[in-house]
Amino acid sequence: MKEKFNERVDYLTKKYFETLLNDFMNLEEEIKDEITIKPQQIGFCRQFFLLLFRGYVNKFRNPFDIKMKIFTTININIMLMILFGTFTFDFNEKYYVKFSEQETNFVDIQNRNGALFVIAFLTVFTAFNNSLAIFLEEKPLFIRESLNNTYRSSAYFWARSLNELAEYIIMPAIIGLMCYAPLGFQLEEEHFKKFMYVMVAAYFTGSGYGFILSTLVNSLELAMAISPSVFVPLLIMGGLYVNQNSISVYFKVFEYISPFKYAFAATAINEFEGLTFNCGRIKFDCDPLKQHEFEQTYWECLYWLIGLSIVSRIISFKFLQKLSTPKTVRLSQH
Repeated sequence: MKEKFNERVDYLTKKYFETLLNDFMNLEEEIKDEITIKPQQIGFCRQFFLLLFRGYVNKFRNPFDIKMKIFTTININIMLMILFGTFTFDFNEKYYVKFSEQETNFVDIQNRNGALFVIAFLTVFTAFNNSLAIFLEEKPLFIRESLNNTYRSSAYFWARSLNELAEYIIMPAIIGLMCYAPLGFQLEEEHFKKFMYVMVAAYFTGSGYGFILSTLVNSLELAMAISPSVFVPLLIMGGLYVNQNSISVYFKVFEYISPFKYAFAATAINEFEGLTFNCGRIKFDCDPLKQHEFEQTYWECLYWLIGLSIVSRIISFKFLQKLSTPKTVRLSQH
């Protein structure tokens, strides 16, 4: 009797585990069916324009954001004009002119170098800061819609990038139009056009760096905490604080990927090239271009900025694409 009872218990136990295992297998199949990628019903172009339209609708729903960006940019430009707008320029004689009897041309050159570097820094950093939240705010929505195969990652990325195109032109235009003449830069049309080319390219590059960090981290607070450690090495290698020929080979990588370097070098070359300098009591050559020893020409710096802008967007797209990759749950392995 005892043996029959044990056999019956073993039989029921075996059947119970077989049923439990079958239930787990069926549940796994149901989960796989839920996350099975469904075929997309529309093509890339249709997805792109729908996402582009959605992005513009969201922008118009939040006009305060763009107003604050413009207000901040104008406010910073006013501070720049107050700080650096204390020197003039004689365009006929091609010599720097003293603003007062106490100032020398050497001081004017130093002020002009500082103004150019600060403008380059603010342009890049403003673009970086404004682009941090673009993908961070919509990341949960993007992941959910990507797992449902609602649209391609490429359509979403390039549509969201194009949504910001107007900002990439308006913001550097505000910087150039407000600062250029009051700071005493050369007013010839060719010089002004070259200056604006650099401002737009630098803004594009800064936003590309912001895209990379925006796709890497999961919160705006973390992105803001990481930003200084990213920008300080690039800022030091910008060409004003450290001469480029004295940079150690171990830090050359930061020099080559520094948008501050190319923006500052391009604007400095555009401003100082072709001018003569009379530094009065200063005995050594005060030509700022010889002191900085820039390795690239104006156009090479501009091409570097464009290249960094493109590469940074490709890298950020790859990171965003990795987020949209679905992961299959495998319960049978646990």
